[in-house]
Parts: sequence; structure tokens; C-alpha cells
Amino acid sequence: MILFTNALISLLLHEVQILPSFSAVWFWQLCYSVVSLFGFWLVIAGLKRVDATIGALIGLLEIVFGVAFGILFFREDLTASVVVGGLLIVGAASLPNVWEMIKEKRVLET
Repeated sequence: MILFTNALISLLLHEVQILPSFSAVWFWQLCYSVVSLFGFWLVIAGLKRVDATIGALIGLLEIVFGVAFGILFFREDLTASVVVGGLLIVGAASLPNVWEMIKEKRVLET
């Protein structure tokens, strides 16, 4: 719906409409979009099969892999601020889940 309303407004304002040309850049962008959509679909399908707390902890690995891939593929520097920031983010986001898992373990033991 937004596409149609924006297109209508653009035409009413007599904006210049530029048709995209098919080139290698557009091809690789299309490939990236399809692979990303497929990846997101796989993540959601996988999260349906695990407990929510485990799924949340698995989701935190995105930060770890993002840093690792940045170092491996883009030659980023691993600085102390990156390590501390990553630990703070992962720690703060995982704390409620870990606390819940500890409480569940204590309940099962008693």
C-alpha cells in the first residue's frame, strides 16, 4: 500500500522517474537479498524448535560472529573497547535468561 501511495505522490509532484538498469551490482544485490531472506527464514524455523531461553542465548552469538567475521574478512582490529563492549552487551542481554535457567535448575533439583 505504501508503495502505491508513494508512487502516486511522486507522479503528482512530477518527480523524475529513473528506471534501474540491470548490472552486476543489481544482480549481486538481488542475490544478497534472496540469501538474507532465506537465512532469516531458517533462523525463525530453527527458533521454533528450541526453548525460548536457549533461542535467546543463541541469538546473542550474532554479536560474537559479527566481530569474528569483521576480524577475519574485513581485517578489523580487535581492540579492548570492542571486547568490553561486546561483553557488556552479551552479559546484559543474557543475564535474565541465565538467571531463569538457574532458577529452573534449582526447582528441578528440589
